[in-house]
Amino acid sequence: MSLFSAFAAPGEWFRGNCHTHTTLSDGKDDPPTTVALYRKRRYDFLVLTDHHAVCEETERLSTEKFLVIRGVEMHPPARCGGMEHHLIALGVRTAPEGECLKTAGAAIRWAREQGALVYYCHPYWSGHSAGHLAEGRDALGVEVFNSTCRAQRGLGYSEVHWDYMLSVGWRWRGIAVDDMHNHRKDGFCGWIMVKAERLDQSSILGAMEKGWFYSTQGPTIRNLTMNDGIITLDCSPVKEIVWHANGPFGGRTVAAPRALIEHTRFEPKSPQATYLRIMIRDAKGRQAWSNPIWRNPNTEQWEE
Repeated sequence: MSLFSAFAAPGEWFRGNCHTHTTLSDGKDDPPTTVALYRKRRYDFLVLTDHHAVCEETERLSTEKFLVIRGVEMHPPARCGGMEHHLIALGVRTAPEGECLKTAGAAIRWAREQGALVYYCHPYWSGHSAGHLAEGRDALGVEVFNSTCRAQRGLGYSEVHWDYMLSVGWRWRGIAVDDMHNHRKDGFCGWIMVKAERLDQSSILGAMEKGWFYSTQGPTIRNLTMNDGIITLDCSPVKEIVWHANGPFGGRTVAAPRALIEHTRFEPKSPQATYLRIMIRDAKGRQAWSNPIWRNPNTEQWEE
């Protein structure tokens, strides 16, 4: 399978939110109401991630056309001070307690032993440094966008944190989420599109673990391929495309002040570029983000 294998993988695209709160913690609506809200907005799946609490109703709330996944948000203390860590675990069986909440590493290990996927939440809003993030290094990725953090404090975008981690060699992926507490303020603003063969928990989480998804606030990445060192992007009409690499090495911005872009090509040539990811922005300012690819320092080849 070629680079950006999500676009060549079998299956179809499913839309989902991975960070959601209900009345089981500090959300406004109960689980059934929350699920109904997302179904009405044409989502395909939803992960309920209440603070240190697990919803026992996920199987009953799921249907053939809408999947509800049991998750949890964990808050182990940060050894380097400041606000505690916020970590979401997708696909847990039980709520965490005791020893597993003493450190970020212990919390991540506990979740992985349950077969769950763990992502680091809103480091910009949390005021977290590279030292904080290092404590959660075993997570699979980070929230590149968090709607409630944008609504509360204007601190919803953590792209700089993501790029820093990528530049030092961490193969983290980025997810966009609502972190929904009150749908009138922070709902339906950021989600992921997952390429999977079936709408069930095993297929969705398995595809996410492989990186077969992209994140968006609205724009669509229709296809993304790399052949003979040239990346080709097809997307919904956008005003700007940014090819992100580590610092100035290999990056490029394509803007269309008087038109819209749906197709472009890029050849990353700088030997100093260690990773590459794509961000697109439409005329309304809404963004979408691809997952990164990395240059293998031994072979000089690009790989997922």
